[in-house]
Amino acid sequence: MDITGKDDAVIMEQKKTERINRILTHPSYIEYVSQNAEKEQDRVFCHHDMGHFLDVARLAEILNLTEAYGQDAELIYAAALLHDIGRHIQYETGEDHALVSARMAPAILKTAVLCRKKRSRSYRRSLPTDWQRYATEKI
Repeated sequence: MDITGKDDAVIMEQKKTERINRILTHPSYIEYVSQNAEKEQDRVFCHHDMGHFLDVARLAEILNLTEAYGQDAELIYAAALLHDIGRHIQYETGEDHALVSARMAPAILKTAVLCRKKRSRSYRRSLPTDWQRYATEKI
């Protein structure tokens, strides 16, 4: 328990929620999702928007649980939120949006999820293993 009386599990869940919210409120993330919406306004099916991102996250988490992959739900949600952020570039240049999104995502992770003021050793240990390398890189 910490000094407020919260147990460690509650504190960890709050940190996870904060990190996901920092992705959702990151200015670049908001801009990319907005650009996707603009490019897809005439599309009838499968918009790459919050509904799609959350559908992907839920399906991935179900697969994670049923197949016992052992991935952290926070990592699954972060990946789902970021996996199509470069879709608008594909509409402009034809470049594969998966590759574009993979190049764009680390900048958001570095600044939103692992902000400089929270890079203490205990904070880094609270991250999923796959995210820990961002906590030690310089922005």
